[in-house]
This record gives sequence, structure tokens and C-alpha cells, in this order.
Amino acid sequence: MVDDYLLIAGDVFFDSEINIDNDIIDEFSSATFSIVNLEGCVNSENFIAEKCAPVLTFAEQWHESLETLNITHFNTFNNHAFDHGLQNYQYLKNKITQIGSSVLLQNEIFLVGGFRIGICTTLEFNEHYEASDINFCDSQSFINSIKKFRNNCDYLVVQCHAGLEKVSKPVDYFRKLYRYYVDLGADIVIGHHPHIIQEIEVYNNKKIYYSIGDFIFGSCLIDRFSKYGLLIKLKVKDGLLIDEPIVISQNHNNVSLAEINTDGSLLKLTEFDAVQDLIRLIQIANTKLSLNAKVLSLKIILRSVFTPRKMKKYSKLVRYHLETNHTYKHLITKYNLEMK
Repeated sequence: MVDDYLLIAGDVFFDSEINIDNDIIDEFSSATFSIVNLEGCVNSENFIAEKCAPVLTFAEQWHESLETLNITHFNTFNNHAFDHGLQNYQYLKNKITQIGSSVLLQNEIFLVGGFRIGICTTLEFNEHYEASDINFCDSQSFINSIKKFRNNCDYLVVQCHAGLEKVSKPVDYFRKLYRYYVDLGADIVIGHHPHIIQEIEVYNNKKIYYSIGDFIFGSCLIDRFSKYGLLIKLKVKDGLLIDEPIVISQNHNNVSLAEINTDGSLLKLTEFDAVQDLIRLIQIANTKLSLNAKVLSLKIILRSVFTPRKMKKYSKLVRYHLETNHTYKHLITKYNLEMK
């Protein structure tokens, strides 16, 4: 007899046909409930994009590529569901219900094996969502909802779409915030948005997945760092909430189980010894240093941390962060800072 379980997957976006391995289909088919983060919008009625940042838009028949998974719930608490505005967001939710699935509520209870697993879902602040009634991850309203919701369930999961993209360790702000969720009563915290598997931590005997990476992202972001992701199976056994990570791999538009062990070697998929220094590079832009001081700090870090071998190995990742930050674009242009 197969145990009841709840399956949680990371970010999903694709702009062409995808192929999903039968083993993954079986995991979804056997799940009592399944939750996937639908990171994008459907724009068949030509709603105007309401932001300058990248816009992710699914084709009108997006759901056909996912039909074999029988997904029960779609999570829309992410930074792309509102890309075409609040009216289009409602259109997306209507499309989800039309295909027979449900839109994940911000606070929702799932009955799994006779136990109530509650899920509080949120995302980091996004100005395009201010007209909505969403409680953001560090808002007092979301903190209060965790405290209140904890009393309504046997086990509590906090799921958060937040963090710094493309680095394998969380920044201190989200490390403290996710630990605080545990202090408030969360039995497990599951994050996504960074498009990469981040550090997995046990804090006060509770598991924190700072980012489970992508589930399906087509060919948009696939590289050696983001090709792997995690599916998290949650079930109750002997009175304990058990989490089982399943490692998946993407190769262009093909998604399959990864051919690796899920023992202590799991984090080696995305670890690299310069990650903290990369974070320091990015955080320079948020300090009150003068422009000249920022440039000097940037040069010192680059020269002292990244050896020629490391520079070559991680230049793609570093360049991604530098060139997607307006402050760094200015620095690179003005001072001709070259990434070798």
C-alpha cells in the first residue's frame, strides 16, 4: 500500500513543448495532493504588461504539457503571476479552475493520511502586487497568519517565493526570516525563486529548504547550476512529518529523475567555494559607500578571491549578477571592468 503524501515542486515556466519522464509522472499520479509554482501568466486577451522587468507569458494551451501530471494545486504567489496586471491575474486563476485544478490559497489545509498539513504560502514584497490582498513574507500580517493558522493544523509548512537568484547559499536576511518561521511554529520551510538548489539546513530539529530550484523552466535558465531541482514528498509516519527530497534534472525541454544519490552528496551539485564572495559583490550595490569606494571594493574582491581558474569557472554566474544589476551596469560601463 502506498502512503498518502503531499508533493511540492518548484518553479514552472516553459515556452515550447516539454517532455516529462514517466518516473516523475508516477510520483505525481501517486500523490494525494500536488503543488506546483506556476511562474508566469496567460495573456490571450492582450493585457498590457505593467512592469519593465522580464515578463513570463505562457501560451494559451499551456496546461496541455502538464496534463499527464494531474496537478491538484497551482501556486501563483510569485513575482510573475501579476506580469500583466491584477485583471490578468484573475484570468489566470480562472484558467486554472477551468482545467480541473485548484488555485492554492495563501493559507490552506490538506488532509494527508488522516492528518491536517497546513500550508502558508507567500512571496517577497513586489510593488506590482500592492493592489492585491497578498500578505508578503516579512509583513506583520503574514507573521500573524502563521501564528493563527498553526492552531488549525497538525503540521505546518511555510512556502516562500523569495531570495537571491543563482547563488547556492541564502543571504542572511532570508536565513533569519526562514528560521523565524520555525520559531513561530513551522515544521518545515520550503523556498523557491533562486532557480537553483540552495543550502538545506536543520534548525531546531526542523528542516529548511532555502530553495528547491526549478521543476520545469524549459530552456530559459538551464546551465550547470540550475539544471537540478528538488521535489519534496511530505507524509506523516509514526507521528512525525517526514520530508523526502527527489532530485530531478533538466536537459533543455526534457525533465527526468537525476542519476545521483540523495545522501550527503546532494549539496555538491551546486556548491562552489566563492559563493559568499559573490554575495558580497552583489551587496556592495546596496551599501552607502561612494561610487569610487564601491568600484575599489569590487576590484579588490575580484582580484583577491577569484583566481584565474575560478574566474573562468564562475564568470558566467558572476556576469549574470553584475549585468542584471543597474548599479553594476553603470560601474562596468564607466570603469570598463572586464570579467575574464
